[in-house]
Amino acid sequence: MRALAFVPLFLLPTFLLTACIDPATQTQDVQTPLGQPRSAEVQLLPKAIVSAHVDAFNKGDVAGMGKMQHRDIEWLNISGSTVTIEASGREALARNMEDYFKSPTRITGTLKDWSLNGDYVSVTETVRWKTASGEAKSQSALTVYQLENNLIRRVWYYPSVEN
Repeated sequence: MRALAFVPLFLLPTFLLTACIDPATQTQDVQTPLGQPRSAEVQLLPKAIVSAHVDAFNKGDVAGMGKMQHRDIEWLNISGSTVTIEASGREALARNMEDYFKSPTRITGTLKDWSLNGDYVSVTETVRWKTASGEAKSQSALTVYQLENNLIRRVWYYPSVEN
């Protein structure tokens, strides 16, 4: 979510996340690549964490975003062969987001093209906003989230493209 800056993601407490999971799927087992059963709840948890983080972003809720973030979160931008650390640590990221939300331009994000691989979640993030003249704009980027102990530990943000 790079329209004007970056977008960090967050995690709701586990009791709130289970409310996001269809109860009908909670008793089913899903086979992992190693053939070990993995509950549907565990499989859906990373998606719920990332979704909740973007929901908090869309509300401009920095504290809510922080609940989903590991205290040592790293936000990384990738451009070609260069990786830049945009923020390191929950407090630094919160300061960046507080500044970001002071902008008069309201940006919202959506997620699609989900891929889950263990503690890694990749998505296409699309952000939308209106220019000062009222023109609707949007752009998308591949984003990869790494979870650690059900918190977002790292975010790799790839270059965005205009839609």
